[in-house]
Amino acid sequence: PGWILVLVLARDLIILAGALVYHMVIGRYTMHPSIWGKLSTFVQITYILILVVDLALINMPWWSIVGGLWAVAGVTCISGVHYMLIWGVKFFTALGSRGRPQP
Repeated sequence: PGWILVLVLARDLIILAGALVYHMVIGRYTMHPSIWGKLSTFVQITYILILVVDLALINMPWWSIVGGLWAVAGVTCISGVHYMLIWGVKFFTALGSRGRPQP
């Protein structure tokens, strides 16, 4: 369905926009993938493989298609929220420490 594409792309665009704002306001940073980001990628690729196999006339169980869709949606949301929380804290911590005098 189209909404899953929008969800996955929105998550990636939000991460990209956050990285851009962080870089412009705070400066350089090193970003490492989180376990939720890696799990999100794994679930998405696995779901695509299930769909390709199903379209190749090897009928996959209905629960793998429906469950896979909801797994992609759930893990994508968790991953997006996780990145926003982690980088939000880093952003506001760095922003707050910019105004403090150095010892």
